[in-house]
Amino acid sequence: MADAMFEPLLTPEEAAKFLKLSTDWLAKSRMTGKGPEFIKIGRAIRYSMSKLRKFIQARSRKSTSDLPDENSDSGSPKNENKD
Repeated sequence: MADAMFEPLLTPEEAAKFLKLSTDWLAKSRMTGKGPEFIKIGRAIRYSMSKLRKFIQARSRKSTSDLPDENSDSGSPKNENKD
């Protein structure tokens, strides 16, 4: 019954293909923390489809001038006003 709660996991190659990004980009984003959440089992890296979709949705914009959400880490510098 508990197995129904888990979705199949994707390899970095499968995740990169789904996102249409390179595996190198995914590897670098794991080191910087700017990519999708991942699961590490021993030395194996896996991605859940729901986390990949969440990653995509967090980066959805209506305009190029839209600012990223404060809670998402899109890699853009944050504009902080210090008075």
